[in-house]
Amino acid sequence: VRLAALQVVGRVCSLNIDLAKRTAPYAWEILQCCHKGLLSGGAGEPGHRAACVKTACCVVISCRKVASGVRGGDGADSFSVPGAMEERAVQEGIKFIKRATSDKYPEVRLGAAMFAGLIAPMLIRNIPTG
Repeated sequence: VRLAALQVVGRVCSLNIDLAKRTAPYAWEILQCCHKGLLSGGAGEPGHRAACVKTACCVVISCRKVASGVRGGDGADSFSVPGAMEERAVQEGIKFIKRATSDKYPEVRLGAAMFAGLIAPMLIRNIPTG
């Protein structure tokens, strides 16, 4: 049941900007569910864990879309997207990366690398100097 729910949430996040706006505030909860899916995935089947990683990637993309839309641009002109995810979601994402990169299946590790590349621009903080 969790696998089907994760696949539906991942698809909803990637459909359009209106649905992304509705799912982005729940990024922390969705990432927690994905992290738990990594922990309880089937022993011999990487499909469940790979679906968890794919859903996590979709959530990060939806948060980026929403943050870029709020700023008025399409997001293509800027690499960093500070504030696109709340702090606790970013922390959960880092825990997720740590768990997914240590998986024994290459499909899951590949997805973890993609997830890390997607979330990295959201980790950049603009700290005023002066």
